[in-house]
Amino acid sequence: MLARFWIHCYNSPMTVIEKDMETAFPVLPKELEGARRLVFYDIETTGLSAYSSSLYLIGALTYEEGRGRFYQWFAPSLSCELEILRAFFRFLRPGDLLVSFNGETFDRNYLTACANQYTEDCPLSGIPSVDLLRKIRKHKDVFGLPGLRQKAVERFLGIEREDMYTGGELIAMYEQYTEAPDPRLLKLLLLHNEEDVLGMPALLPMLYYTDILEDPGRPEEVYRNKNGSRLIISYRSPAPFKKTLELTDPTGIRTLFQDHTLTLSVPCVYGELRFFFPNFRDYYYLPVEDRAIHKKLGRFVDKEYRVQAGPDTCFTKRSGFFVPALSGSGLPCYREAYDAKTQYHFLEEGESFPETYGKAFLSSL
Repeated sequence: MLARFWIHCYNSPMTVIEKDMETAFPVLPKELEGARRLVFYDIETTGLSAYSSSLYLIGALTYEEGRGRFYQWFAPSLSCELEILRAFFRFLRPGDLLVSFNGETFDRNYLTACANQYTEDCPLSGIPSVDLLRKIRKHKDVFGLPGLRQKAVERFLGIEREDMYTGGELIAMYEQYTEAPDPRLLKLLLLHNEEDVLGMPALLPMLYYTDILEDPGRPEEVYRNKNGSRLIISYRSPAPFKKTLELTDPTGIRTLFQDHTLTLSVPCVYGELRFFFPNFRDYYYLPVEDRAIHKKLGRFVDKEYRVQAGPDTCFTKRSGFFVPALSGSGLPCYREAYDAKTQYHFLEEGESFPETYGKAFLSSL
């Protein structure tokens, strides 16, 4: 995978490593398209707070001139912290898009706080960023991950590592290295950071799932199966899903991510259900017709054929196919009786209903 690498000292105590990577430019999810330059980055520190610990390593990967290039700025001693910080800031350009894993919670805040301590100008506030962990965490139930650490996500996608350590475990190694520099320790310190950074482009396929969940667009295909028991709504993904996933929610709605297609299979029931109006005091109940009517119209009905509606008689009825109700969809809800817990939406004909229904369901995952 490595074409060549070299280490520069630039007349400085810090160590700078550059490598040309023989890796293809990744197929980009929607939110990464259009950036002048993508910068995948990760930092290593001796603790969680910039005010009580030190920054000792920054790694970054870019794609330039059709190839990947990897950089590391390493502090052989704690006195080099400011140098590697400045080197990384000089490396950044206007138009960059930063990509990280937990960078919005940790890396960016740590670097900003570190710069503040040295009264250094910090360019990070002016550079847009995407945090892969935040995108994945939002839909964690879809992936069924045992944890949300980067290594767990990589295992989910079938990505293997050579590095076996956590960032926390490397702190003691770094402290040992500063006391007695050892090439073997340095290799382990650099390897962990390198695999964190180089693993990020490989995690981009996770965003193919999150992109379509958050913005599925119009369905590619909508139909009911032969006996009408299932409504099928399918969407096209611009890139294939890395791993086939199938989910079934408590209402029986099945979600399948496979190849380039996301398919929803929604159970349908046929029958007559009731829509209950919330403001029953404004309605009359018509016993003969077994329905409620607003008083503005009910005043034209003879008094002997109307009575004041109650909560359980303030309804209108509809017959046809129904699908499980979705919270937050904005679609009318129907049920068998006033106290029934299970609710449904009437399956309207036309394109707007499946588009609205599918988007509401996917946004809930």
